[in-house]
Amino acid sequence: MEHGACSVEMSSEVRGQRIHVADVTNRSPRPVRDVACRIKPLAVQDYDWEAALVGELVPFPGALEGMLREAPGVAKIPLIRAGEKWEFLFAIPAADHPDAKIKVRFTDDAGLHWEIDHDLRLEKLAKRTW
Repeated sequence: MEHGACSVEMSSEVRGQRIHVADVTNRSPRPVRDVACRIKPLAVQDYDWEAALVGELVPFPGALEGMLREAPGVAKIPLIRAGEKWEFLFAIPAADHPDAKIKVRFTDDAGLHWEIDHDLRLEKLAKRTW
């Protein structure tokens, strides 16, 4: 995708429990700003749940994916440069909420607002609410 990409991994484990995780990689040559990711655990709910943990995946010798450098107290990433990969981990057990949906919203360097949904559909937004 031109502005970025979001992939959702449903099988990550934290302390032996499977949780929902969104991997957000900026595949654009330009930075993206104000990147936020939220989850909707049940179909009757809205995207009101922020990530419990957010961090950048940085290269680490011997690690396949890299190491997560946590950004404590952060729910929205102010800037993701070209090629950077961040993870948003949700304290939502995958076993209890197997049909949860995740969305990512961001603003490109031209000031346009975008949303990527669980199925990787990219949609331009007129304005952002989160």
